[in-house]
Amino acid sequence: MITKDIDEIMIEIKNNYSNYNVVGMNAKVSDKYITPGVCERKVNINKSYNEMRKIGFYNPNNYIYNNKRPSINIYNNLDKYIVNGNKTINNIYIFIELNNINKKYININKFSNYNFIVNTNFYINNKKLINELISNNNSIILIPTLNKKQYKYVYNDYLVNTNKRIYCYNNKENNNLLNICIKYKSNSIGNITTYNSNYLYNIKSYLSNGLFIKFELNNELINELLIINKYIESKGYNIKNIDNNLGEC
Repeated sequence: MITKDIDEIMIEIKNNYSNYNVVGMNAKVSDKYITPGVCERKVNINKSYNEMRKIGFYNPNNYIYNNKRPSINIYNNLDKYIVNGNKTINNIYIFIELNNINKKYININKFSNYNFIVNTNFYINNKKLINELISNNNSIILIPTLNKKQYKYVYNDYLVNTNKRIYCYNNKENNNLLNICIKYKSNSIGNITTYNSNYLYNIKSYLSNGLFIKFELNNELINELLIINKYIESKGYNIKNIDNNLGEC
């Protein structure tokens, strides 16, 4: 213990760890909508020390954290619709609905950290494309169906591929479809503003923390995509997928 306390790595950890702690925040519920909260995150000093000793030097990227989910969170409010991310985090979430007509525009290398909305038939009949999108760090959002067998298949397949529960997209906010998602412990995304042209012009005035944006996939979007991404990032925002960034922890 004495040796550990005078180790330069431990000294650095104790001098800096508090800068990496995060104060938790409850999700905000308003009527049928919910905004995700933030998990409390605290550095585990001893585990972080052991991790850094393996590499032989202090590196904040090797901190080990203890996370605590807020008491009000998206997972205990599955009957609420998520229509934006947390407003204190500078993430932007871009959604694109995929179908058999517009899938010809997909170039896997152009898309990373996006959120693709598909129905169950498309998911089942385009498994190669779905797996490629997932492997390129994109999320798949499912349009729910009253066909419980199909929904269960897609839910389980996505869970195997990602170790995450799939989100639903319910743009009509239909209660029957919402109940299907609740049964499988899936959070639901509500209706999102959709842009089908002049993409960059349309989003310039609306960028804000946690914003959900839906783009129609066409040739114009493909041509503007690089410019859109660069513009969003130049304003200090990160383009993120919801699998890794709406889970609060």
